[in-house]
Amino acid sequence: MVRRLVYHNPTASPSAKPFLFRENEMILLVTMSLDPHTDLVVDALREIGVPFFRYNTDLADQYGIEISLDGGSIISRKTNKIVHLETVRSVWVRRRAVPSSLKNVADGYIQYLEEQWNLFTGILLSAINGSALWVNHPLSYEVSKNKLHQLKVARGLGLLVPSTCITNAPEIFLQLVSQQERILYKPVSSSVIDEGKKAIYANLIDADTLPSQAVIDGLAVSPSIFQSYIEKQYELRITVVGSKVFAARINSQDSEVSHVDWRRYDFDNVRHEPATLPKEVEQKCLALMNKLSLHCGAIDMIVTPNNEYVFLEVNANGQWAWIELLTGLPISKEIAKLLVSPF
Repeated sequence: MVRRLVYHNPTASPSAKPFLFRENEMILLVTMSLDPHTDLVVDALREIGVPFFRYNTDLADQYGIEISLDGGSIISRKTNKIVHLETVRSVWVRRRAVPSSLKNVADGYIQYLEEQWNLFTGILLSAINGSALWVNHPLSYEVSKNKLHQLKVARGLGLLVPSTCITNAPEIFLQLVSQQERILYKPVSSSVIDEGKKAIYANLIDADTLPSQAVIDGLAVSPSIFQSYIEKQYELRITVVGSKVFAARINSQDSEVSHVDWRRYDFDNVRHEPATLPKEVEQKCLALMNKLSLHCGAIDMIVTPNNEYVFLEVNANGQWAWIELLTGLPISKEIAKLLVSPF
């Protein structure tokens, strides 16, 4: 007989139903030690009063991990807290990294050990209870990183998208510049370089602002995304959690700093505020997440001067903590509710 434990939310109304957890059942948070997003969700889970286990992958060597054909476990060497993988109720794969202590290993072994840890983490995740809720499943996450696939799915759902070309050919790039008044450059994947110390942002290019010939020639070894430049009235960061949609308006055009890319943050001059989406746009956002098999993600859109909504991309692990802090949108509480919800 499976023993069930009952957890009551102390902040809920007296008529609210309690959460039922099986004995030893836990929510697993796969993240890193310095992640404010996870901190906010941890606070929300504590407020609800349900058991969870935080696994900081950058400190993985501080845990004892055991995996077999029948399951496995993770135990914190610091607290002796343990989670059994076969009893994981839901898992939030927020951040993955190799142990930071690898920087102290001899150079000749770092690449080898990084590969071992990356594969080991994949094996660990594959041992999790098959009926667990994934936010998000690693396979869905990998598929969703394909930006061309995202754009095709969005267009198929009736969302407007920019014309897009992904190329490593300098001659194609020059042809695009000659055909369009202005184009936007974006990296194909992660924009972080120099061990996380720098970021590559979207850049506006026209015939008068061509990069140097050396940079153009370098495109051959650096495939890049080029899109038609869309004039903006403002931008939207739309965080979808389950069936809930949290839209934030980013008034990026109020500052020259963030005019092309709002990630060049200018918080003193760029207002962030809650926004209400047209019902049709909201439904298409939910349909997009469903098509991509994502339970959570951050969608970026432009609203043009003609009030057209243009989809740019979705990030399955997109940042949202600053949006919550600036707008009060209860994103972390909704993620906590989603993780509690399966049973």
